[in-house]
Amino acid sequence: MSRSSEQEAIQALQSSLDVPADTAHSVLETFNWNVQEAVNFLTGESMPENRKKDSKLGIGFFHSLFSFIFSGFYKFWMFLSRVPLLPTFLPILGPRKRYLSPADAANKLLQNLEEQYGTDHVEVFTEGGYMEALTRTKRNYGVALLFFTSTKSDEMEDFSKKILMDEEVKGFLSRRNILCWIGDVCEDEAFQGSRKFNCTKFPSAVLVMYSPQLSELVVAAHLHGPMDSALLQSTLTNALARHLPSLERFRTEREERETARELRRQQDDAYQASLARDRQKQQQAKKERENKQKEEEEKERLEKLSVQYRSWLAVNIPSEPQAGAKAARLSIRLPDGSRVIRKFEEDDYVKNIYEYVDTLLFAKENPEAYEAAMSSSANITPPDGYEHKFQFNLYSSLPRELLVTGAKINNLPSVFPSGTVVVELED
Repeated sequence: MSRSSEQEAIQALQSSLDVPADTAHSVLETFNWNVQEAVNFLTGESMPENRKKDSKLGIGFFHSLFSFIFSGFYKFWMFLSRVPLLPTFLPILGPRKRYLSPADAANKLLQNLEEQYGTDHVEVFTEGGYMEALTRTKRNYGVALLFFTSTKSDEMEDFSKKILMDEEVKGFLSRRNILCWIGDVCEDEAFQGSRKFNCTKFPSAVLVMYSPQLSELVVAAHLHGPMDSALLQSTLTNALARHLPSLERFRTEREERETARELRRQQDDAYQASLARDRQKQQQAKKERENKQKEEEEKERLEKLSVQYRSWLAVNIPSEPQAGAKAARLSIRLPDGSRVIRKFEEDDYVKNIYEYVDTLLFAKENPEAYEAAMSSSANITPPDGYEHKFQFNLYSSLPRELLVTGAKINNLPSVFPSGTVVVELED
């Protein structure tokens, strides 16, 4: 058949039934480009089996007569469609509706159903076409009920009221966790599905289940043509009774395996977490030991530098001012309660008092190092880069105030020309 003849057949089918071009092409190709047979199929008025019986009954004359009339009407319609500007005034001759994706087609069918009959219907899968519904069913090892309908069929209203809006059907599918999908064969994907499952009348119901033995989906039951709630539930119940026990055993065994696997995973995670905690504790303990060792080494290093500095300081403390010189006479009370009387130059800084007191404390705290420094003939030098910190504070007695190292003695009335200085060790 030429492409122009195919296009004319597609346009004829679209003019009779408002179906997408791709659907019209698929249906006409199935029926060898016979427009009338395609119309009968989509409307559910006549099936291939019926046509074979009709030919045997000898009604070819009526069929030929009808074909002649339809052919004349078709040619006239093709003529009208070619008249310039006529499609503008006759919208039916205008551009056809665009192709809908499987998900859009499913949502459109559900929207039309709800607009006509309400929202209290069976739960319908609308995330894709029948292929997506089958994929999800196989992935979940479940059960799916596929409805193939034709919105051009007179049976659509009865099917919607007796099946889709029926409370018993709704409860039946819900209790058994059956995924329900509905497709309109006027859309290409649903039409292809109807041919795949050999649906000869509409509406058709196909029950598909996962087979543990075959590891794939199988058709457990199907109904073609008008049906009611009782017939549908009876058919589905019988099919489920035959196939569901093995599927339930498979699901149970699978759940047990999944539970055991999850338990092992949790145990392994707990073991790994325990190992991680132990490693963290070991690393923390090792780090603490290293830090403690570093602190001890640093403390020992600073102690050596402090001894070296204090030894140098003990040797280099300025001598006491000569008698008669203008100086400050201080009574220094040490932390052990003893007192020392010492004079300092009036223009000395308070730091000189700190250094003298530090030498006294050094002699008490480390007498061996002090004696070694004082008796050594070696030239003792202060350590490079070392900043000595006094481990005590000096306070004047009356009034009590902290003596800062940068102040000059003759500027402090509490210690010049005389006063009492109290030594307090830092905590």
